[in-house]
This record gives sequence, C-alpha cells and structure tokens, in this order.
Amino acid sequence: MSEHPAPPIQQHTLVARTTDEVAEVVERTIIAHEGRVRRARTPGGTTVARVAEGPSLQATRWHSPTRYETTTQPFHYLLLGHITQGRYEIGVPGDVHRFQRGDAVLLPTGVPLDVSWEDPKLATLALPLDRVREVAEERYGLPPGELRFCGLAPVDAAAARYWLDVFALANRQMLDGGSALGHPVLAEEMVRHLAVAALATFPNTTMSLSPSREPLGSAPAAVRRATAFIEEHAGEPVTAAQIAAAAGIGVRALQYAFARHHSATPSEYLRRVRLERAHRELLEAQPGDGRTVAAVAARWGFPRPGRFASHYRAVYGRSPSETLRS
Repeated sequence: MSEHPAPPIQQHTLVARTTDEVAEVVERTIIAHEGRVRRARTPGGTTVARVAEGPSLQATRWHSPTRYETTTQPFHYLLLGHITQGRYEIGVPGDVHRFQRGDAVLLPTGVPLDVSWEDPKLATLALPLDRVREVAEERYGLPPGELRFCGLAPVDAAAARYWLDVFALANRQMLDGGSALGHPVLAEEMVRHLAVAALATFPNTTMSLSPSREPLGSAPAAVRRATAFIEEHAGEPVTAAQIAAAAGIGVRALQYAFARHHSATPSEYLRRVRLERAHRELLEAQPGDGRTVAAVAARWGFPRPGRFASHYRAVYGRSPSETLRS
C-alpha cells in the first residue's frame, strides 16, 4: 500500500478573563457572532477551552463561568454537544429549547440562533455537513439537498445513550493526546461512524425512509469499476461519492448495485478489502521487523485493536496475533 503520513492532531488551549476575550473564544471554537453580544458577565472566573483539529473533525472541551447571551451566524457544519454542567437556551425561529447537565444537543444549521448559557461546561464535535449528507444518500437514497435535522435532542433515551458513547470516544481520541485520528483513513472512518450515529439519534428526514431495493438497470460494469477503484485506493481515505464517481453512476445506484452483487454497502466492501490487506501484511511479517497488530490495524483503517481482532477472527478463524507469530 502507499504510505500516508499521519499529521498530528492540532491541539491548543484558549484562556479568557474578560467579556471581550470570552466572545473571542466563542468565535474561535464554535461560531462567529453577528456582531452583537447582548449581555455577558464574567464574575472573576476564567474561561478555558481546549481545542483539537484534525483532517475533517474538530473537538472541544470548555468551561466558562459566565452568563452570556448572543446571536450566532448560521452554522454550515454539524455541531453536536454534550453538556456536563450549566444551563442553556437555544432559540430558533418560533421556539426556544432548554438544556441542562447530561443532555446531548445538535445545533440547527442554516439559521441564526439566539443562544444563552449560565456557567457552562461542555464538550463539542464539529462534523462536515457534506459528509453527513453523503452517508444519508448512501444509506437511505436521500438526495443531499433534502437532508434536514428536525430536532435538537435525541429521539429517545436509548439513542441518547448510544450517541453519547460514540461521542465520548471521538472527543477523547481527539483531545487526550497521542491520537491516531490524524491518519486520514482513521479520520474518515470516525467521521463516517459519527455521521451514521447522528442520523440514528437526532430527528431528521431520513427517519421516515428505509433502504430501497435495487432499481432495474444497475450495470455490472459499474460495479467492476467501483471495485477496481476500491482495490486501488484501499489504503487512502475513500468516500462513497468518490467510488460512485469512479464507477460513473450516482451514490444511490452504487448502493443498490453493491447490495445485489456484493451483499454489502460500498463502505462495508471497502472494509472487507482493508481487512484482507491487513491479513496479507500480517502473513508477510518477518521476525524482528517491528510490525505489531495494532500498527497494521491502524494502517488499514481499524483504530480499535479489539474490534479489529474480533472482525479478523470471524473471517480467518484465529486471532491476528496468532497470524503474526506464525
């Protein structure tokens, strides 16, 4: 496979002690203001924001002992948060939503928001909206322009628990140092995982849909082009849109065709190929060459060695460490 250097996650800490400095932290870590901060108070406390920025994902954790009100510019990415302290109000046209400790929240896109908080402590993740739209099209056949999130809170308690587990993993990987998410393949897999989880958790226009059956006319030639592209680029960050473009068909048709000919989505097929490449690399390893199961797994897009070992054993009937030692 081709080598892809993993740039480190860019991490920094912002500190604010005055009203103007708090406004600057909000703008740098969350969203630009419309130019007016209606009210802010910093009663002797210090706002601290930790920020991590990767190839396609941003994470923050911050605490601000303030009371603050402002109006934001419209969000053009998906911002999701987990509140661990304080009270929040988010005003959208015609409604106000209130959140408190323990809540998961998704901020609406495309409209200005009236936001206020008191003594907040929270973690956030920012996802590229186009990637979430691609996943919605691939999984549900929903045209990208038709994806809309219709609510700010999870659909139910079970969805909230699942989302917070996924959210915590990504936020921790980004901010706690030594993260492998600087690797483009791993970053792409994490963004995809978060997009799938967000679509299953927060009310949106995919929830009335289910994956459709294949329309007539999906061409095997397109499948061959798509599989050839996957085989050639398995060691790189690859999206469904890129595979579809290489195949010369739309993402929805690609999904149908793969379901028929491979009994898998394009992303699942890509994962199969990566697992086979990892297996091949483990077989080719020589004593003393320094290769480890964790390093091989990460190189082929499997950031969690335990999960990689489970997938590997299911396919090859033994653990990856046994293959490496053989």
